[in-house]
Amino acid sequence: MIKMLRTTLPLALLLAAAIPATAQDGHRHGERERKSPEQRAEMHTSRMQEQLKLDDVQAEKVAEINLRFAEQMEAVRAARKAEQEGMKEKARGLSDSRDAELKAVLSEEQYTRMLELREQHMQEMKERRSMRKQEHEH
Repeated sequence: MIKMLRTTLPLALLLAAAIPATAQDGHRHGERERKSPEQRAEMHTSRMQEQLKLDDVQAEKVAEINLRFAEQMEAVRAARKAEQEGMKEKARGLSDSRDAELKAVLSEEQYTRMLELREQHMQEMKERRSMRKQEHEH
């Protein structure tokens, strides 16, 4: 029982931490327009002012902190996006290289079949993603 709790509890905590991150992903993919760092800082400051009953001096300092943080986070997001694009390009290059090597080993018929199977697999993945998205929306 204790052993099960030791493995289950960290997994449950990990999943619980991942849920808000996945919930935000949908907003990044076109469901909602991304707010500017200034807008995010202003919104966060306003919420803090209301919830924490900040005075004017505190609110001004908090606004500066929130703006600086939002700008830094925007830079981190931009760097991550650029890194992901670079990784996609590397992966494409590796895939193309692998295909060239496989083409040299496989018969024309086998190579064509491999490409057909790959396309079929990609189509199935798109359909599954689409179904999951529809389920999530309802």
